[in-house]
Amino acid sequence: MNCEQLFSQADAAGRAAVANMQVRPMVVTQHANPLDDTSAPVRQYYVEDGVCGFAWVKIRPARGEFVKWLKKNNIGKTDSFEGGYMIWISDYNQSMQKKEAYARAFARVLADNGIRAMGCPTGSSTAFSKYGDSHYTEGEKHQVQGMRYMWLKWAALMAQEQGV
Repeated sequence: MNCEQLFSQADAAGRAAVANMQVRPMVVTQHANPLDDTSAPVRQYYVEDGVCGFAWVKIRPARGEFVKWLKKNNIGKTDSFEGGYMIWISDYNQSMQKKEAYARAFARVLADNGIRAMGCPTGSSTAFSKYGDSHYTEGEKHQVQGMRYMWLKWAALMAQEQGV
C-alpha cells in the first residue's frame, strides 16, 4: 500500500468511527453567582457535541516513508517539544469525543500497517476520563475536580458569550 492509500484508509477509518459513535452530550448550568455552584441556577445549556477538547495522532519516531509523504503534502508537523510527528485533528468543531474517536481509529490503521502511532487526546480528556476517578490518587482527584470545574465554567461562559 502506498502512503496516499494508507492515509486515505486511516482517514476513512477515523470518519467511520465518528459516524458510528454516540456522543455523550454535556449540560452546563449557569448559576446566579458564577463562583458559587450552590447559588440558584439561572439557565442551562445543552452542548450536543459533548465536552470541548482536542486530539492528534502522533507518530514516533518521526521518520520513514509515511512521515516523509506527510511532510511533502503539508499534513501535520514535527512536535519540537516531545518529539515525533503530529497530525492535528481539526475537524468536528470542538467535540473532544469525536476528535478522540477519529484519532484512535486513524492511529489503529497506521499501527496495523507497521507505523508506530497513537491517538493522543488531550485537554479536557484528563478531566473527563472514561475510566472514572478510581485510577487517580487522592491528590490527583482534587486536581481533576478543579479541572472539571474550570472546563465547565469556561464552557458556560463561552455559551453565554455566543448566546447559546
